[in-house]
Amino acid sequence: MVFGRGVFAEPTQFQVTTAARLLDKSLTHWDSALREFTEHNATRADVREPLLSPKPGVTFRAIDHLETLVDSLARLLRLIRVLEVAPELAQLAGKPLPSAGDRERVQRFRNRIAHGDEDIEKGKAGQGLATATLRPDSAGIELQYERLEYADLAGMLEQSHDYLREVFQNLP
Repeated sequence: MVFGRGVFAEPTQFQVTTAARLLDKSLTHWDSALREFTEHNATRADVREPLLSPKPGVTFRAIDHLETLVDSLARLLRLIRVLEVAPELAQLAGKPLPSAGDRERVQRFRNRIAHGDEDIEKGKAGQGLATATLRPDSAGIELQYERLEYADLAGMLEQSHDYLREVFQNLP
């Protein structure tokens, strides 16, 4: 059972449920960003720079979805780290999951999103550096010298999905 009384002891049950919700949220925002970028590209195929769109609201919505994706994925990866050592899930030890380095990169990127406004207040913005609004391109996203590739994000989502699917398929 996902909600209400579950099959795992607390806090593991709540952590599993929350991880499933965060995975769903991450995937939903991935799909929404893709839909917004597809609309942007259909609007003006000859424009390569996202912020030069004749409909910047479309690009800003896509960026918003990517920011939420990164935040949700960072939270999910923190929870999965806890689930990896939960005694109730010991049978899943060794399943492929995002590396410690990947988790750290996502967390650093998430922190840059969360604290970008503070940098603007302190006068650290500008000079061509994406400070509070991430900069998407065809291969990934960038913010203050931090970069995440879409392929890497997709791989982390896939590994997280596979792990949680195993959790739910192997309920006690």
